[in-house]
Amino acid sequence: MSYSLSVNSQNVLCVVGKIDLTNVTAACSQGRELINTLATVRVDLSGVVQADSSILAMLIDWIRAAKTQQKELVMSNLPSFLLDLGRVCGLDGILPISK
Repeated sequence: MSYSLSVNSQNVLCVVGKIDLTNVTAACSQGRELINTLATVRVDLSGVVQADSSILAMLIDWIRAAKTQQKELVMSNLPSFLLDLGRVCGLDGILPISK
């Protein structure tokens, strides 16, 4: 299974599919390009069906990319396995997750 990134009609960056070491570099780059087009960066992760820890590096890179453009990035709809992964890696306190 692969992944897809798109911006929906509400200007939300939607991540769908599987993110792992085989595709994270491309997804990271594509996401940064989409972030450049958004005034406010909201990331919906509800479509992520599988991921390894490389997705955390991608999300941190996107946070950094948004901050360099003085944009806030907020993530929503993280699957429970992704929340658990962030917690295990000690990143749950720095990931900007909307409640």
